[in-house]
Amino acid sequence: MPNLTTAAASLAILLMAGIAVIAETPEGGAGDPAALLQEGLAFAAKKGDVNNLAEAARRFLRACEAGHPDASRALADVWATLAPDLRVPMLGVFAEERRGFGVMIRLFPWAPDACGKTLAEAIGQLAPQAAKDGPERRLALTAFGAQDPAVQSAARAALTAAIGNSAVAEELAKIYGASAEAFAESVGQVANAARQGNPAAAEALAIAGRDPDPEVRTKAAEWLGANAGTDAHALAALQSMAADPDPHIRQSAAFALHAISSRRPELLKLLLDAARDADLNVRLTAVIGLAADVIRRNAAATDALIAATKDVDPTVRAKALEGLGNSIASGNEKARSFLKTAANGKDPELAAKAQAYLKKYPLRK
Repeated sequence: MPNLTTAAASLAILLMAGIAVIAETPEGGAGDPAALLQEGLAFAAKKGDVNNLAEAARRFLRACEAGHPDASRALADVWATLAPDLRVPMLGVFAEERRGFGVMIRLFPWAPDACGKTLAEAIGQLAPQAAKDGPERRLALTAFGAQDPAVQSAARAALTAAIGNSAVAEELAKIYGASAEAFAESVGQVANAARQGNPAAAEALAIAGRDPDPEVRTKAAEWLGANAGTDAHALAALQSMAADPDPHIRQSAAFALHAISSRRPELLKLLLDAARDADLNVRLTAVIGLAADVIRRNAAATDALIAATKDVDPTVRAKALEGLGNSIASGNEKARSFLKTAANGKDPELAAKAQAYLKKYPLRK
């Protein structure tokens, strides 16, 4: 294919800078695998612009995920045409979609041997980019689940070089190399090692806590939340997750702190901040978590739920009022005072619910 080598630098800059060409082009095929395959073939047939190969790969990946029987061969053909200096940038294309790189890894046992070899070579070059918490690290993690041992070995080498710690890479391999059936058990084994004082296991769980795959980060968050009050790695990981630009990861951080946040001021602050998050699901998760602190009569948490009764979302408002209402049974007088005022206020819905909680939990004389 002409002009691939001469355009390598520009494509690398385009892809590795995170400029998603797909956002500017039609999704195509409306999810129909046959239409996606045909669109991909049309892009692959165009000459003179290497970005067409990236667009072809995107279509083929979606067609693979949708189950088209010919898409895996088409994807392998795209990879086989790449000049060596384009392979690492192309991995960025595969990493754009949450499970896209995983699709490619699953398909390569059936691809020509040369494709598997170049895939391992490309992953092996990822160390500089994988040193940051970006898609390059995540796609290297995904490669732990490859059937090809050369790909697994390349992933270990890239992450060891990026992280600077082979022990952490080995703990990550236990998580990301596990089958779907063994995944929960594998995470549990790493969590047990972290609980027993293994710093490499704790760091591996911190990395997994920022994964875009909800199953991975939820399992990791269970350990992080349970240990954030006593383990420095867990606390730092949750603080990083709570500041992540991805609202799903911020929500996982809030979820991890349910019922334990008032053990340390740093943990409570994370939930208090999350209760004011721009994302609805993050706010809702934080409000539900803060209810335990309100029951423990924490003044800051109580103020946060009082503020949340004015949230724009009715579910958040309802959960906030529920948390305040249930807390008066444990003697939260600040919450009771608010409910008394609300019971006589101008908001009929809030007034009715406040009256119901005051009736359910009357002040004992």
